[in-house]
Amino acid sequence: MGNVYKTDFMQLVRKANKEQEIFEDFELTIYEQTYKLRISMPDIFDILEEQQIERSAALARCRERGLDQLEPDEAKWQKQLEDVTDPEARKELEKNKPQTLAHQNADEIARLATIRTLLPKIIKYQDGSFLCKNSEEQKAVGKYMANNGQALKIITEVWVKIMGRYSKTQETIKNSSTESKDQNSDSK
Repeated sequence: MGNVYKTDFMQLVRKANKEQEIFEDFELTIYEQTYKLRISMPDIFDILEEQQIERSAALARCRERGLDQLEPDEAKWQKQLEDVTDPEARKELEKNKPQTLAHQNADEIARLATIRTLLPKIIKYQDGSFLCKNSEEQKAVGKYMANNGQALKIITEVWVKIMGRYSKTQETIKNSSTESKDQNSDSK
């Protein structure tokens, strides 16, 4: 975990302890078996940095091909929005419309890499035990989620929702930090 996330992490942990844990419960059918699962806030810090590295590398490759000079594929964007049926997830997704085709492609590459290789590492049963016990299971579950349309839709919505809550919490922390600084300067 890089320094970028350490301060945010501690602030989020304190906030979660004061209020409530940030998590998303969901059901996912894997190989005809339905599981009650959870992704929770502290666990996502294990993958945020890896996800950002993947997105940055993909964006650099897309820019090398000149895709940053092109408008995003509007039909593809509309299809992505239509596939997200959960209102909260759709609202979060709409906030992050890609600026260029390079951004759109990099976002898609990072999203699939996250689903395929990163999320299987942190998905837990609702009792707190991990869904995947080893890397072989993580690969199998990741491949299944990336290749099964319904599973891909569910996990995408869950991820967008929890990242939206993370962003809102970061904004609240930033605002309360600014208010604290303002109050401290006013009292001097």
